Amino acid sequence: MQQHVENLEAAIVNRHSVRAFLPDAVDSQTLSNILRLAQHAPSNCNAQPWKLLVVSGAAKARLQRAFAAAIIAGQQPRPDYGDMPFSHFSGRYRERQVASACELYDKLGIERNETEKRDLALLRNYQFFDAPHAIILAMDNCFGVPIALDLGIYLQTLMLAMMRYGVSSCPQAALALYPSVLRDELGIDASRQIVAGLSFGYEDTAATVNSVRQPRAPLSEVVQFIDG
Repeated sequence: MQQHVENLEAAIVNRHSVRAFLPDAVDSQTLSNILRLAQHAPSNCNAQPWKLLVVSGAAKARLQRAFAAAIIAGQQPRPDYGDMPFSHFSGRYRERQVASACELYDKLGIERNETEKRDLALLRNYQFFDAPHAIILAMDNCFGVPIALDLGIYLQTLMLAMMRYGVSSCPQAALALYPSVLRDELGIDASRQIVAGLSFGYEDTAATVNSVRQPRAPLSEVVQFIDG
């Protein structure tokens, strides 16, 4: 019989995207423990295809400035992998997207017609929400959808591992939209495609934006039971 794992339910339920962090860095031993734990994520044929760049300190500050320069210059997003995020949301999926955005902007005190404030809120992605660390997640160019699923499984495992050590995070598709910036600043080889990013550190629990919570769909909407 498999050993009972305590607090897994709490980690899954309480994990949420944090958009305001304290400046305190995660110490190297804690970070190593987290990354070793995340290495237990499953993957196709145990390929373990994820490649991570953990960015902190001066490197993160340079990357932040480079993102800002590219966006101000009008550079258009050109992700390595897949289409633009959110471009195919419609119907119920679009409703959930809109509900999530409405709650976020409400917590930030931004009205629907305040376009400039909304743009600035979007740019917070590229400031890593003031997190002390960020991870850029990549895989080799030879891989497609099945292996990208492995990276998704790894990312969830990583976020739950962070919860184990009291570290918060925010997964960000936005960080993969400007791969040329990441390659220039971080020296990422052209043989790798950038899939996603993750900002992480310690949550600023006093920040109103971190109270954003959206409901999950009922099982009847997403699960079909077939017994015979």
